[in-house]
Amino acid sequence: FAQTRLRDLVRNYSETASIYLENEGEMVCMHQYESHNMIRAITRVGGRVKMHNSGAGKAVLAFWENEDIETIVRIHGLTQDTEKTISSLQSLKNDLKQVRKLGYAVDYEEAALGVCCIAAPIFNHQAKSIAAVSVSGPLTRMNKVKLTEIAKGVKEAANQLSHEVGAHLVGFSN
Repeated sequence: FAQTRLRDLVRNYSETASIYLENEGEMVCMHQYESHNMIRAITRVGGRVKMHNSGAGKAVLAFWENEDIETIVRIHGLTQDTEKTISSLQSLKNDLKQVRKLGYAVDYEEAALGVCCIAAPIFNHQAKSIAAVSVSGPLTRMNKVKLTEIAKGVKEAANQLSHEVGAHLVGFSN
């Protein structure tokens, strides 16, 4: 099911689609379908990204308890990979509040300059955010209109994947 959802996202938006799973306070790329564009964003399968500055990580963190978020920050820190990376716990919490409100996260050059990522959480049967589906691409193609369109598709894919792994989410929709 996951592979079909990723292929659909690539076909619909012409950007790279991935699924990340939280593991020991980082996000691990589990599946990925690359964009067919010459210039594209990719993370190798098995590659790890930070939770505080990646769309996938923020999508998952947003639905965790404050204590768990603070533990991740204490253990992994808030390393600043670009000048746009969130570098304070309060800024991260503010960003995660917005993620909860929208149902998706945006990494706008926080992990790498020139790259944008939109991600939505995947929930397990206990309604815990454990993974995320994301679409990433170069900033030159990820304008505000496209971001809004991709966000809707990413949320829909994440909701479908959540249901496929047994989540029964009430009040969490597109």
